[in-house]
Amino acid sequence: MAGILNNKERMLDFIITQNGRSQAALGQLQAKFASFTDYHTFYARSGTVEVKNLAEDASARIFFEATSRFQDTIVPEIGPNGTVNPFRTSEYMFTGNTVLTGAIQQKGLLHEQQPVTLAQATGSIDTLVSNFTDLRIIGTKDEFALNDKFAVDVEAIKFNVTANTIFAQTQKGDIVALENAPSFFLDDRFGHYPNFKYLPPENYPEPGAPTGSQGQRIGKLLGRYPQLVRNNGVLTYETLVDNMKQLGAPRIDIKFIDTSKNNNIVAQVFEFSGQTFEKLSIVDFGAVTDDDPLSPGKHVYFVGKFRRDSSGGETFLNLFTMVFD
Repeated sequence: MAGILNNKERMLDFIITQNGRSQAALGQLQAKFASFTDYHTFYARSGTVEVKNLAEDASARIFFEATSRFQDTIVPEIGPNGTVNPFRTSEYMFTGNTVLTGAIQQKGLLHEQQPVTLAQATGSIDTLVSNFTDLRIIGTKDEFALNDKFAVDVEAIKFNVTANTIFAQTQKGDIVALENAPSFFLDDRFGHYPNFKYLPPENYPEPGAPTGSQGQRIGKLLGRYPQLVRNNGVLTYETLVDNMKQLGAPRIDIKFIDTSKNNNIVAQVFEFSGQTFEKLSIVDFGAVTDDDPLSPGKHVYFVGKFRRDSSGGETFLNLFTMVFD
């Protein structure tokens, strides 16, 4: 429970959220961005004529310390078991792969829980935007910007997904043959990550020695080992485009008709099936350069699911390839 803020010692208060504490326990907490909010601030204009346009002195007011709220979660994370870590919004509770709705109690839990309809489930993710809005983050409005909204030129996109269009190499009837799909340590889409690179054993000098056993100051291969990765372990953007063309995968171009100067976008992808949902994983393929003078460079992401085969190996099933130009 939050206490009273000591205004003689602190004028800004911060906490680590519940999600942040979970990351800290796993050694995964990385603070990269910070935001400020005046959610708990009470503004009152001075009533005197001389300073009628100034704010009243707030040093004598009582303020409560910051506390964790459900609005702190705007990007739910996928847990080790592949399901989304439980979170909630003002109207829905998301637990496991189920979306629930009901009356909210004082402790922040739901009673009279009941599964939602498909229409409610797909609309429930929109309430994450409300979580972000309710944070009341302080920002700066660019008075010289032509617009401050975000809009795309299409409202809905529909793909006719079949085994032939996306999983041509792993199809088995109309069902994807998971056993035939490459495990992610053999998947070209991960070849650019350091942990997935081919690193044959090399002989280096011992500490303090001028040369190694082979008289080499630099690494010398200890033997010839097979490279168990396709395409030499590195998938280029050109090869990726050629593979998609050969596959005959459907493609849709989306234009941002209203956006900011910096084009800062936060994207997350969810899949709904009946009354259940799943958050899809996103693999960052990285940025590539091109010769476009108006929009130089592209950033590629793979969107899909991680599944385990019968031998326990993880496999990434790529559903969508997103290219931001």
